[in-house]
Amino acid sequence: MKALKFSQGERYGLLTVLQRAGNDKWGAATWKCLCDCGNLTEVSGPGLRKGSIVSCGCRKRIAKNNPKYKHGLRRHPLHIVWQGMRQRCNDKNATNYVNYGGRGITVCPEWGDFQAFYDWAITNNYKKGLTIERINNDGPYAPWNCRWATRKEQSQNMRQRRNSRWITAFGKTQTLTEWGKEIGIRPSCLWLRIFQYHWPVERALTEPLRTWS
Repeated sequence: MKALKFSQGERYGLLTVLQRAGNDKWGAATWKCLCDCGNLTEVSGPGLRKGSIVSCGCRKRIAKNNPKYKHGLRRHPLHIVWQGMRQRCNDKNATNYVNYGGRGITVCPEWGDFQAFYDWAITNNYKKGLTIERINNDGPYAPWNCRWATRKEQSQNMRQRRNSRWITAFGKTQTLTEWGKEIGIRPSCLWLRIFQYHWPVERALTEPLRTWS
């Protein structure tokens, strides 16, 4: 099993990574971490990366002793949003990693803790069915760069951002929309060629569309 790599000082929930520890009984790498409560703990790398482990166990003990403490949210829609956000930014095996973590999109340390993400979402008008959207498409998932939107709004906003991207080729700079009008290829097709399939810009702008007969 290939070991996940962590750097000293990285934070995941209440845990701060200190050093590699060993392997658990299933062969997964384990890491020594310092919990915010002051306890040292050894946790599995996969659990740390996926967000299923966020403390030394103190959070569960607090929840058990304090019925007012927010817990039991792992089936909440927001937990699914949180897991998906972290997976596409951190898991190189995720199908959409190339468009997120692969191009430098990260999740802020504060949101390594689901409770912090949950609290932000609730106080920022989250409703079931809304999706999380980054205001700056090249920026991180962070409170100052995120908002909630319907899927239709997010699709429209994403299309506008993509089409307004500036592309330099042949001695001039234009948006994808302007290049599309000039060469007769849809901006969405150009975006896929350049940013999804990583074609050289000149090839993306000059290769004819494939036709079928």
